[in-house]
Amino acid sequence: MRLERALLALALCFGTAYAFLTPPFQVPDEPQHFFRAFEVSEGRLLPIGREGQSGDWLPESLPRVAADVAGQAPFHPGVKVPIATIRRAFADRLEPQSRVFVPFLTSAYSFVPYLPAAAGIRAARFFSDSVLVLFYAGRLANVLVGGWLFFAALRSAPLGKPLFFLLALAPMAMFEMASVSADAMTNGVGFLFTALALAFAFAPEPPPGRAVFGRLILVAVLLGLTKPGYVFLTGLVLLAPVERFGSLWRKAAVALGTLGSSLAAAGAWSLAIRNIYPPFHSAGGLDPEKQLSILRSDPIGALEVFASFYFRAAPSLANQYVGKLGWIDTHLPRVFVVAFLASLLVVAATCGCEGPSVRRAQRLVLLGVLAASLLWMTALLYVVFTPPGAPYVGSTQGRYFLPLGPVAFLLLVNRRLCIGWGRRASLLIGWGLATEIVALAAIVERFYL
Repeated sequence: MRLERALLALALCFGTAYAFLTPPFQVPDEPQHFFRAFEVSEGRLLPIGREGQSGDWLPESLPRVAADVAGQAPFHPGVKVPIATIRRAFADRLEPQSRVFVPFLTSAYSFVPYLPAAAGIRAARFFSDSVLVLFYAGRLANVLVGGWLFFAALRSAPLGKPLFFLLALAPMAMFEMASVSADAMTNGVGFLFTALALAFAFAPEPPPGRAVFGRLILVAVLLGLTKPGYVFLTGLVLLAPVERFGSLWRKAAVALGTLGSSLAAAGAWSLAIRNIYPPFHSAGGLDPEKQLSILRSDPIGALEVFASFYFRAAPSLANQYVGKLGWIDTHLPRVFVVAFLASLLVVAATCGCEGPSVRRAQRLVLLGVLAASLLWMTALLYVVFTPPGAPYVGSTQGRYFLPLGPVAFLLLVNRRLCIGWGRRASLLIGWGLATEIVALAAIVERFYL
């Protein structure tokens, strides 16, 4: 339990530090995430459609404070955020009776990933009407829930615990956890489902009860309601041998049921907003219908575009995966990024002796789930965020791959290379501590010095 307790302590302590040291609205799309979380905090789970836009009637102080505090800092690394500006903004009151219609693209997301931040905002309104107090309450609520999800994943994982530990402490994972972004919960749910599927696959011989299947289905539904790009993680239930199910047919039924429940949840939300959320035609020549037609008519050509794009973008995406913070404008030292990626590879390749053995068939399942998830997520980005016929995949960022990290690195787990990380937990904890200090120092330098 040493790593589990250490992860929880580091996540809560450093998550709180990220929440307060990162200036308000300096996480990608955080203003829009805040608007959606506030909407949910008032009990409105569905957005409102108005004049070709989706959003809601919110206190006019919300967009005003967001614009004033964010200023020109996003995407401009040379622009700092004066502490005096943040201090003055605490005086801006909510004034809930004065409302304007605020459009926000995050209205496409279901209310589920916003429940923690919304609960924090709602609780804070009992003792304050400061917009920034509500904002920070949403961040801290996400730290509590996100930290618990990472802790629950690490506690549930029967193998690869050192790997889960480091992946959860990746600067980008901690940075998003300490924001009002929907990704705070999305990443934790992805980790938790992977860990539960591993626990199900490598559990002792007695057949699992209904509670085990119930947890898998519940978290699969949460996957579908956080971001549909990760629904194929549900294929990890196939890691379990046939004996765990009683028959091959029952194994197939459970796998289809788990995937189906996740897809059904995502589909139900899409149906709920189909007449609210506007068709995605915006700047940059986007046309999802035309792009989908191109994908259907030439899938091989699309696959070639995907492969070429990832080959070119791999170094940049790997850098972002570790942590290119702020509005993807806050660099961590290059030597640190390389060292963190190297530590993930080393730990993944050497932690296999402290847990059950991964058989060849199970590696094929891991590879298949990873390939299916990457293909599905890339296809969604290609159709929705890429101009028709463009030779790239639009809006792809390294942080999108965080929920897939455990699956990818588990492919390296083996018993030929062995380091007893359980006896060397202090090394991992020390590296995790150093990781967060380096990331927080980069944030302070970027925004304040």
